[in-house]
Amino acid sequence: WVKCFVSGIDWLEAMSHPDGDVSFFNDAAFGISPNSNDLKSYSLLLGDEGDKNSSIKSLRGTLLEQSGYAVVEWPACHKLLVDLAHVGPDYQPGHAHADTLSCELSLFGCRVLVNSGTS
Repeated sequence: WVKCFVSGIDWLEAMSHPDGDVSFFNDAAFGISPNSNDLKSYSLLLGDEGDKNSSIKSLRGTLLEQSGYAVVEWPACHKLLVDLAHVGPDYQPGHAHADTLSCELSLFGCRVLVNSGTS
């Protein structure tokens, strides 16, 4: 389960803004659960050594294929998060919240474009 937890932390870290908090895709909101920095600290207690190559030296893209998101990062804490997933679930496409091809952007570590999340 530790390997699964650490894999989940990696995904959460990819989907979080440079400020360490979640992106607002679907029904996300602040203060509902621990943020990625808190969970990353916990993963270190479980024995995860962390990503020793975490400094971004140039443009880097990651496709999180199973969840349908893509992440583009480049120096100076710039990050673009993009929803490329299929509209779903298939039995109720109305639950897609009109977020197909939506994106969020942080520049210099500050959020510039965000989704509305949930009220």
